[in-house]
Amino acid sequence: MTNPYTYATQQWREAFEAAEGAEWDEIDASEHGGEVARLVAVLYTTDLVDKDEGRLYAAITVAGDEADVFNQEFLEKVLNSYRGESEDNLNKVATDYIEETWPGFPIEAITSLEEFANKYAIRETEACAPDQHGGTLHYFDTNKW
Repeated sequence: MTNPYTYATQQWREAFEAAEGAEWDEIDASEHGGEVARLVAVLYTTDLVDKDEGRLYAAITVAGDEADVFNQEFLEKVLNSYRGESEDNLNKVATDYIEETWPGFPIEAITSLEEFANKYAIRETEACAPDQHGGTLHYFDTNKW
């Protein structure tokens, strides 16, 4: 059953940490982080996440970028729109885009490669976020939510 309550992005992040600390056991997660931590632990074991904690963390980030507060149903929609991952970080995405689009452009003139990547290099119908370690980027199709 889907929990209809909404939670702030920070609550989802803290719940993620509690569920991870409880080794994704929903009972232990609930004891350490409450109901939202239990939800995160349950989501971790679903086909939507397939025990990929980086994907789950990135989905929470993407959902939080879209809305300050969101519910389980919205997070599941984001997870359901998963398109894949890359080993690149946003700085590399921006650099590759600049080099392919404008060879010879002075990359050092860009004040924030991450902002540039989000504004220009990532497709309008796509959202992406790194895993909790800041490495792998996970991509989601915004048309599906």
